[in-house]
Amino acid sequence: LKQVAKEAAGPLSIERYSPSEREINHVLSTVTMTFNQPMIAVSSLNEVMNVEDLDISLTPKVEGRWRWTGTKTVQFEAKHRLPYSTEYTLKVNKEHCVSAIGGKYI
Repeated sequence: LKQVAKEAAGPLSIERYSPSEREINHVLSTVTMTFNQPMIAVSSLNEVMNVEDLDISLTPKVEGRWRWTGTKTVQFEAKHRLPYSTEYTLKVNKEHCVSAIGGKYI
């Protein structure tokens, strides 16, 4: 409980994401984002989800699926390798994004 209380103390944020700027030259088919608080219950791990359920957008659109790889980490798996020379934008709708312990973006 102490760990959960500690995590809930601050606002919800994204701790890290991949690919980073250092990884842009690699062949990629996944995009990963890790929050600073648990976003789902452990029982929901590895469930396939619709992008609409997460309220996350990836532009330009890419065929693929989202899944949780941990309670804090969500990963997009593209059906095909992401094209070279393409800039992607990943957006999280802060108004609808709430952690499993009630944390919200400020």
